[in-house]
Order: sequence, then structure tokens, then C-alpha cells
Amino acid sequence: MAEQEQSESRPVTENIRDLTESTRQLFQAGARVTANLEEIERRAQRATDWRAQLAKGSWIPAAFVVVCGIVLWRVFR
Repeated sequence: MAEQEQSESRPVTENIRDLTESTRQLFQAGARVTANLEEIERRAQRATDWRAQLAKGSWIPAAFVVVCGIVLWRVFR
């Protein structure tokens, strides 16, 4: 009851201003979440792109895997 009396005593313009501010904050939060998700997607794509990994200099583990594959192929042939 006290909340209702308090909100009724506030001018309508204050209520509208508060709603507008709350809406603005929600949209900003949504934009931040969207930006974060896009960044996560970019990082995941970069991390799983084998061409990018080789370009960064991670060719030694890739060469090791190829050599192991050849050895296993020769053993089980």
C-alpha cells in the first residue's frame, strides 16, 4: 500500500523518465551481450580453423600428427 501511495505521489514525468532510463539500460545490456557472443564466435572459429593455426606457426604438432598417422598406417597395413 505504501508503494502505491508513493508511486501515485510522484509526477508522471518522473515515472516516464525512469521507464525510459530502464529501457535504455536494457538495450545497452542486450547490445553488450550480442557483442560478447559475436566475439566468442570469432574466437571459436579462429581456434578451430586449422589453416589459421598452421599460419600462426603451429605446424610442428600438425607435422607430428601426420608422421604418427604414417607410422600407424605402416604398422597396421
